[in-house]
Amino acid sequence: KGALRGKTTIRERSSGWILTNEFPLDVTLEEGVVAMLRRVASVGEKLRALDSNVQKEISVVIYCSRPPTMFLSSATTKVLGAYGLGIDFDLYILRH
Repeated sequence: KGALRGKTTIRERSSGWILTNEFPLDVTLEEGVVAMLRRVASVGEKLRALDSNVQKEISVVIYCSRPPTMFLSSATTKVLGAYGLGIDFDLYILRH
């Protein structure tokens, strides 16, 4: 059993939620992650309080023609840690 994932035949075995943002091409990794952290700031304490078995992460997907600069400040990583959030990077370098 479980809920269907979108228009697929895949059934979710656990509950969850997803926030998405699409950013202009000139936004840095740091700016994008900070924007997402601002979106969840009002529930930051609730995120932190969730059971440690709950997977909490920001997933970053980047499509580019050459490897981007990937940098997060210590202030940003501290906020990620305070909320108990992991971060996952998927980098796709497109060749033309």
